[in-house]
Amino acid sequence: MKNNLNNPPIDIKTLSGNKLYAKIRVNGHFLAGKNVHLYGRRSMSTEKDGYYLVTPFQTDDNKIILVVLGWFAGRHKKNIDNIIDNSMEITGVILPGEKTKLFVLDNDVKNNVWFTLDLTQASDVLGLKLEDFYLVMEGNNNRSDILKSLSIENLLNVRNDHLEYAITWFALAISLAVIFVIYNLSKKEIK
Repeated sequence: MKNNLNNPPIDIKTLSGNKLYAKIRVNGHFLAGKNVHLYGRRSMSTEKDGYYLVTPFQTDDNKIILVVLGWFAGRHKKNIDNIIDNSMEITGVILPGEKTKLFVLDNDVKNNVWFTLDLTQASDVLGLKLEDFYLVMEGNNNRSDILKSLSIENLLNVRNDHLEYAITWFALAISLAVIFVIYNLSKKEIK
């Protein structure tokens, strides 16, 4: 993945084999009025409480790819849909679609608040035949102060808190064991 992100982008038409995590260049135009607001996971932005703007992009050879354009604060949700340039060349990294997980809320399609970028569901809701991957756009092609561009370098910084979680649960288990022993000893003294 690191090599793909550091290499120059290749034209999507020349891409073959495993496409995931490839850095590509593609020409086409955005499809207005079909935006998805993906609730603000902060893995690619230092900001809080917002959304990723995800918009369908129709390539010059008529394929439709969902593109993550950037991140915006929640207060701009009502006026974010009018800032997209139409025809352009974009560069980005191909990522796989997501599947709904057990402990993640269902997408609120009515209010356009998505928690999982499920490409099958997006295809149904948007009424488009989407490709089986999405693209995270590199750089600031959006020319807007509202929409913050994303750095694809952050894709390399995958957060792994498993050790912290394990230590926390271990400490809680020890604490409960100590409380259990103290409670039972105090019960014996009362008798």
